[in-house]
Amino acid sequence: MTVVHIGKLPVFNFPHVMVERDNSDPGLQVLFKFRPDVSAEHRDTFVRELKTLKSLSCVKDQRLLVGGPSITDPVERSKGYHFALLSFHQDREALETYQASPEHHRVTSTYLWPFKEDVTRFDFEVDEEDEYMCEFVAKGLANGSA
Repeated sequence: MTVVHIGKLPVFNFPHVMVERDNSDPGLQVLFKFRPDVSAEHRDTFVRELKTLKSLSCVKDQRLLVGGPSITDPVERSKGYHFALLSFHQDREALETYQASPEHHRVTSTYLWPFKEDVTRFDFEVDEEDEYMCEFVAKGLANGSA
């Protein structure tokens, strides 16, 4: 099974691949923490609905991953976050389109905002010389071979 590591920002770490912030392909990572009273069933529904957003045309090659729970050891380093999202977009305009889409609004307004304890979002642009690594890692994850 592939393991994705989200390291300390502003550096984003993939297994054996590091991509530093610069100015080409916007990536988006979000960490989600729900209130303690939110059921596991609700959290599962949120993840299922969040994954449907990969079909949006503004998500580059349907590269949107949702993971959790954390397998970080010690788990305290995960700061109590339940899930992480990593998505790729062609440019800032595509990222803005994703954020403003009715589908994104439906998922977040129905399953996230009324139930969240904390959300941490970090958008960055991948340097052009490192773009191939994002494509390789994302395609490998999608094919189960990374």
